[in-house]
Amino acid sequence: MRNIILFIFYVSTISLISTSHVFAFASADFDDDPYQERHYTEQLAYNTQTYSPDNDVSTRTYTRTRTTHHHKKTHSAFTPYASRLSPTSQYGEKVIIINPRKHVWGAYASDGKLLRAGLATAGSSWCPDIHRACRTRSGTFRIYTLGSRSCYSKRYPVGRGGAPMPYCMFFNGNQGLHGSHEIAEANLSHGCVRISVSDAEWVRFNFATIGTKVVVMSY
Repeated sequence: MRNIILFIFYVSTISLISTSHVFAFASADFDDDPYQERHYTEQLAYNTQTYSPDNDVSTRTYTRTRTTHHHKKTHSAFTPYASRLSPTSQYGEKVIIINPRKHVWGAYASDGKLLRAGLATAGSSWCPDIHRACRTRSGTFRIYTLGSRSCYSKRYPVGRGGAPMPYCMFFNGNQGLHGSHEIAEANLSHGCVRISVSDAEWVRFNFATIGTKVVVMSY
């Protein structure tokens, strides 16, 4: 009888130990991810507020998930293009100045200081695909849309559309400022002002707001 009691006690002890290990293992499987505070995602909905009386410009609206880190971008205005512009402006408000003759653009702070400058490709004197001149209109305007990286043209190339216009910012009808990989020391566009994609992104997120003044100088 004594041996039977000892055997039952032994089996019960082993069973309890095994059960505690199972629970410990299960608990470890369902522990909170120790890295979950380091890895996070957000839904980014790109829906550009673009205006186009001829419905020539559109945006792709989509949602994607990515990990984001926000950093304020800084940039020096002292580039080779800054020398083509006045170091200060006299407008008394922040302004973007575009000079088609010198193929340059510049962003000035409200105190008149030049913040950033770069290469600009304005509208061409003649566009053979549409058989007319398409210069960017000279004058003073104000930005009324702030687009996303998904902006694209619904008209150009003629007949199919789809030309990328990242970070489009319209200031005069269908004429606007946007990023492009096709910029040069020449005026080649259909009327918009092309600047580098990185410059357009900077303007869009670090400078321009609805109502920002845009001055297009004469050719």
